[in-house]
Amino acid sequence: MSINILEIESYSEKFANAILTHGEEVLKAKVWDESKDLKTSIEKKLSLIVEMNYDELISIKILDNYKDEDSIIKAKDKNYIIRGKIIQFVELKNDIWIDLYLQKGAEFISILKSQIKGKEVLLEQGLEIVVTNLMFFPSKNQY
Repeated sequence: MSINILEIESYSEKFANAILTHGEEVLKAKVWDESKDLKTSIEKKLSLIVEMNYDELISIKILDNYKDEDSIIKAKDKNYIIRGKIIQFVELKNDIWIDLYLQKGAEFISILKSQIKGKEVLLEQGLEIVVTNLMFFPSKNQY
């Protein structure tokens, strides 16, 4: 499962402002579409494998007793709630990437350890993050 584009509302710069599904959730979000090819994915009803990014991490919450089926991306007001499981830490020069895995969508999203302001997190632990301006980047050559 990935994302399915239901409708493109408009274009802004290199992104389509789209209505899409991720799992059972329907969202409005930006999807990279520099060449304006996403319409093909709608016509063919393609599921698109994506990478994700966002502008700002608003909050983070550690989830006790997290199960993979609890993973989700859903819109709330103008922000997005994302729940996933920590699957790895990647050492950087001055920080640590924390990769969250979303079982329902088979996607990953990363945050920096410096963004979580001193909270202690562990592998296999569930996290809920709230972010602004979620953006999806489909893998090339899918449509």
